[in-house]
Parts: sequence; C-alpha cells; structure tokens
Amino acid sequence: MISVQIFDSPDKNQRLADYTTRIHPSRGGGGLTFGSGPHGFAACSLPLVPMGLRESLTVLGWPGVPHVVVSDNIAGICWEGRLEDREQVAGGVGLTALGYARALGDVPYTALWSETGYGRWRVGVQDDAATMRPERWQSSAGVDGLYAAPRKGEDFSSSHRFAWYYEPPDDAVQEISRIEFDWELNLPTGWTARLDAESNSAEWIETGSGALDSGSETVTLTASDEGWIRFLVFRSNATAAEYTGETGDSYLLISNIRVMGVTGSAVAADDIAAALAAFVNGVNDDQLSDSAALIEASTDDLYDELYGDEYPADILDRLVGLTGFEWGVWHNQLLHFREKGSWGKTYYVDVTSLQVQKSLEPLRNSAYGAYQDANGRTLRTDVADDEFSQEQHGLIRRTAVSVRTTDETQAEAHRDAYLADNSTYAIRASVVFTALYNESGGRVPLTALRAHDTIVLRNLPPMVSADVATIREFMLARCEYQAAPEVIWVEPDVPIPTLVTMIAREGAGLS
Repeated sequence: MISVQIFDSPDKNQRLADYTTRIHPSRGGGGLTFGSGPHGFAACSLPLVPMGLRESLTVLGWPGVPHVVVSDNIAGICWEGRLEDREQVAGGVGLTALGYARALGDVPYTALWSETGYGRWRVGVQDDAATMRPERWQSSAGVDGLYAAPRKGEDFSSSHRFAWYYEPPDDAVQEISRIEFDWELNLPTGWTARLDAESNSAEWIETGSGALDSGSETVTLTASDEGWIRFLVFRSNATAAEYTGETGDSYLLISNIRVMGVTGSAVAADDIAAALAAFVNGVNDDQLSDSAALIEASTDDLYDELYGDEYPADILDRLVGLTGFEWGVWHNQLLHFREKGSWGKTYYVDVTSLQVQKSLEPLRNSAYGAYQDANGRTLRTDVADDEFSQEQHGLIRRTAVSVRTTDETQAEAHRDAYLADNSTYAIRASVVFTALYNESGGRVPLTALRAHDTIVLRNLPPMVSADVATIREFMLARCEYQAAPEVIWVEPDVPIPTLVTMIAREGAGLS
C-alpha cells in the first residue's frame, strides 16, 4: 500500500496531512505519479486530492515549504521532496512536489577557485594609484604573458610606475589565496618588480641586475584578499631620470599565471561540490545538508573554475562533464557526488513484447576538443578516433567538444569521455514486461525502482546482433511511477540514451 504524507518541514515536526486514502481512483482521487532522474528524486504529482473549499484554502495557506513523503509498505520510503506548487482545481487541490536537488537552484554562487589566462588582468591607471603612468610604458597581454617595458626618452622615478591588476569577481565567496607564475626580468640596476596584494605589499619582489633573470614562483598570500593583486614595476629612485635604452631592451614578463582561491596546490571537483553544499546550507539550512559524507574524492586538477552568479546545479553539471561523476540528492537532503554507476541495484525482468529501431543520428566516432588559450583564443586538440566504430559503420562522424579551460590535457579528457559515450548506434526500443525481480528471483514492487538502477532482460534471445544485444542490460537515467493503473516508465542512460522502456504489471490493461 502506498501512502502520501505531508509535513511542515524535513524535520517532520508536524504532520500537515495524510492523503493515503485519497489517492485511489475509486475515492475520486488518483493520478499519483512520482519519479527519479539523473539528480535523484524528480517530480511527484497529485493532480487531484479531493476535498472541500474550506480544506483546500487551508492547504493553500500552509506556511513555508512543506515536506512530502511517499512510502510503500514493502519498499519503505520511495520518494521525498518539497511541495512547490499548490492549485485549486475542480473538486479539490492539485499538488506538485520536487526532489531536493532543486535546492541547488535556489541561490546563485560567485567564487574564485582557479583561473589561468590574462583576460581579467588590466593596466593600472591613476584612479588605482596616483603613481600609475601607463603612457610611459610599452605593454601587452598576449600569448606570451603580461609584458611591460619602459619607453625610450621618457623620465622615470618611483612616481612613474606601471602595474597589471587582477580583481576577482565582486563579493566572491573565495578570496585570492595563492598565485603561481613564471617571470622574466631584464631591468637595469635600481629598478624593481613586485607582486602586491591590496591587503599587503611585496608578496614577491625582484630587483634588476642589468642582465636577464628568470624563475618560477608560487606565492601564498600572507592574508587572503578579496580585493586586487597586481604586478608592479618601477625605477626605485625618487629623482626622475631619462631612460636612454631602446624600448624593449628592459622589460618585465609574467607568464603561465594561475590565480587561486585556495592555498593548496590543486583544485578538485569534490572540494567544489562540498563547498556548494555548505553554501546552499548556509542560506537554506533545511533544504540541503552541509554534510560531505556522500561526496567522493576526484583526482583531476581543475585549472579554470571561476563562477559569477551561477547556480550550484549548473556548476555541478559542468563538473560531471569534466570528471565522469554523477550528482544528485536522494534521502535526508544529502548531496552525492560520485563515480557514475557506482551506486544502484540490479533488477531482472522477462520481456513480453519488444520493438527495436537503430538510429545513426547521435553517432559520433571522431572528436576533437575546443578550448582557449590565455587570451581567450580558441585552440583545438588533436582528433581522437574510435577506429572500431568507424570500421563497423563504414562512416566517420566527427564533432567538436567544447571545454571551458586553458589546459589541453583537461580538454583531451573531456573529448575522450564524449567519444566513449557516443561512438555506437543508438538503439530505440519499446519493451514491455510485467514484473520486476531481484537477483534471488523474488518479486520486487515497482516503487523500489529508481534512476541509476540496472535492468537485465533475462529472456532476450541469445542470438541477436551485437548492437541490439546492448539493450540486454542497461542503467536507468529516469524512472516515473504511476499508482493507478500501476505502470512505470523508465529511460536508460548512455550508451543508449534514446531507448524508451515501458514496464506494466499484469492486469494494467497494456499489451
């Protein structure tokens, strides 16, 4: 038996309603559906809960965001989420609730984690500091780095300075904590190059020797700064003197810059995921837990993670594309971020009807990555090919896989992951079966089935083509259950994303 209960909050301090007896069609209700998807519990709908006008006005007046729980006396809690839509309809109210993955779309997030490139660096002007004199310097921000050189014939003193400024997004959650860079210095004796932070000057300093010097630096700021940092270059003497060398003979060049909002040497996707959970919890503490218990470690160092007014759900989608992980929220408002396919149960079915169609449309067996250099110019990786797919299908279908990064290795990883998911024909199929079983052969209620579970068609004929055989076993991307008549629809995940499957219990009137 399925029950539907509504509470004042996820803490379940007060039960607002129990609609268990009203969801059966014979009592004027019915139409209960609930589902799951790539990000955990999805939508739950009660198109009609029969009730009078006075009660319906009470439902519309419930304060806050009520908590909805759907339970099965065998499967236990099979859905939970928050009540988002309430509507008066003929004969009662219609209700729609959504899973707590929605909490990741409530408030935008702005933060600096890591940024390479020169797009946010700008030349300092007198509005920044009275000593800025950019017109006396030759400068550029190109693929080689941030460059500044004193112009021949100009006067220079400690009051005629040049600076490259970097400012993080306004009101960013993360402050500037670390910067990595290479430097090249060819300045006369008595000239200085320096890295300043708004909260502290001289985080790094080098003086000219009249010869070429170079090096690599990693600077952890003495005080994390939500303001600017700058590379400053100037003649140290307070008395002005003409620079008589040729323009370009003396210069400062800063390259391979990485500005970070963390003090560690790398930025991992799981660190970002955990920070997003804490951020959302800090704003709406009952909508998402700040626990990182279900967030697994990832190994890739992410070079370009700068967010401005982006919703955490969109950020997590990007991280999934870079890591091959999955994210979502199931029970207890716990965010999970983990290797795709690492969670879920396997169930078995006997097919009673099968229709199959092959489609070439999504096939891509050749790909290259498109990424950016430090100036935002689009670069492209080498082409990667799935030679087996190309030979099997007698056709090369190529695509560009865009990645927001300046790191070629990261772009190649994204390219390869895309190719692995899209190098086979899509199999479109309609499958009907009448019951669900566990690995021991025991009957399982349909309410137990969720996204990320795996279905095995155990009576598929053994002699079928290799590509059709791919539907013998597949993981679910989405699942939607209808209470009366009892039917469940499921949609598999890659590598057969267009497969549509329908499961029906006996007696549901389907064939």
